[in-house]
Amino acid sequence: MIKNSFAILFGILVAIGIIFIFEALGHLIYPTPTGLKLDDPRQLENMIAHLPIGNLLFVLMAWMLGAFSGAFGTMFFAKSRHWALPATVSAFVFAAAISNFFFVPYPVWFEIAAIIAIPISGLVAWHLYPRTAVKQ
Repeated sequence: MIKNSFAILFGILVAIGIIFIFEALGHLIYPTPTGLKLDDPRQLENMIAHLPIGNLLFVLMAWMLGAFSGAFGTMFFAKSRHWALPATVSAFVFAAAISNFFFVPYPVWFEIAAIIAIPISGLVAWHLYPRTAVKQ
């Protein structure tokens, strides 16, 4: 039980790290406009409405890769394919994304894509984790 708890913590940290790295890479490719006040809802909404689709796809890809790598990492750490491990990490990324929707006015298509893609990413990690890596 304690090992699985540490495995889940490890998976969440991996997910956060991967999301941070890929979102930072997205900001290098698509820099935030200078002079933008992120605490002004009108400016933020206007900026997001005019973002290139590649910028939004970078964020979506970061969340998907975070859920995938975190789910995979938790199974690797625990040496277990129990479905609850990757599901917990994917649920964490999912909850973080949903909470982000309350603060950032993303387009509806993006929110729907994230709601579908994040759990699928965790499920794909579970399916791809090798059965031979699990101790019997």
